[in-house]
Amino acid sequence: MTRLLPCVVLAASLLAIRIHAASAQTMSERKLWLSAEGSADLTRKLRLNVEQQLRLDGGATGFDETLTELSLRFRIAKFLRIGAAYRFIVLPDEQRHRGAGEAQLATALGAVRPSYRARLEVTTRPGDDTQTRLRNRLKVAVNAPHRLEPFLAGELIHVLSPRSEFREVRLYAGTEWQATDELQLSAFYLFQDEHNMNAPERNHIVGLGASYRFRSID
Repeated sequence: MTRLLPCVVLAASLLAIRIHAASAQTMSERKLWLSAEGSADLTRKLRLNVEQQLRLDGGATGFDETLTELSLRFRIAKFLRIGAAYRFIVLPDEQRHRGAGEAQLATALGAVRPSYRARLEVTTRPGDDTQTRLRNRLKVAVNAPHRLEPFLAGELIHVLSPRSEFREVRLYAGTEWQATDELQLSAFYLFQDEHNMNAPERNHIVGLGASYRFRSID
């Protein structure tokens, strides 16, 4: 037993070093996401959205990426909407194009408003690199006084191709404020945890946004 003790200590030490190294490979940063969005009802059921977003990293001091998204959403029923979107993404060293289709279920249970969104997106990168992802998001919002709507949300992201694997979890806590009939302001905190990557990130993100709804187009 005494002879085995050094081997046990060595094995435990190697395991601790390996766990520490794996933990050290996960990078953690504080980020800031800023967004501005405009929307207009093309018909009573069809809405056009245009969004511009700027993402900063390194404690909100450095450029991470910017994106421009154009989307259409169609209301099939009171509880069901479908949509399609195109996103142009600019990073420090490359540009990407992303197309997406989604379906959203939403209802109201008194002051509580649960919703579920499934989004399938295809992203192309330089070098003929294409990735397909499935995103599932569950959100619960509450109608509060002063036109506030605090919410909690969770999102799971899976890569479907070129290789099927779980990629990311996102947890949100925030609030939306209907400042006027046309203008909505939002703020949230997002915990982002990546998996199955060479350099996974575990980020703490603050998001601030403004959305303006233009008058309906007759």
